[in-house]
Amino acid sequence: MDKQLIKSFYEHGDQEKAEKMSAYMKDNFPFLGIQKPQRAELQKEFIQQAKKQKKIDWDFIFRLWDLPEREFQHLGLDYLIALRDSLQQTDINRIKLLIITKSWWDSVDGLACKAPSLLALG
Repeated sequence: MDKQLIKSFYEHGDQEKAEKMSAYMKDNFPFLGIQKPQRAELQKEFIQQAKKQKKIDWDFIFRLWDLPEREFQHLGLDYLIALRDSLQQTDINRIKLLIITKSWWDSVDGLACKAPSLLALG
């Protein structure tokens, strides 16, 4: 499912939007051009299935973080927030690594502000 989701993101990219989104982020990251409502729809089924599993796939999150387009880091954030009740004390170092890797306000805010329970582990 995760490979299909990544493929789906690439298939739904919009170059014109991607350029504008990248410019908004000071050209720090390339984008596919998938805005949040569309991204939420594309990932909806995947997130629902992940919630049922109640287990965080850290390999998947780090694969998303390794992909260049920013929508994949947003997917990783949404995935973590959806599974925040499955976090363990030992996950704090992984979360810290995400915070310092490809850091920008959108990822740091997502990890620190939108899901405070993620950082309450430390």
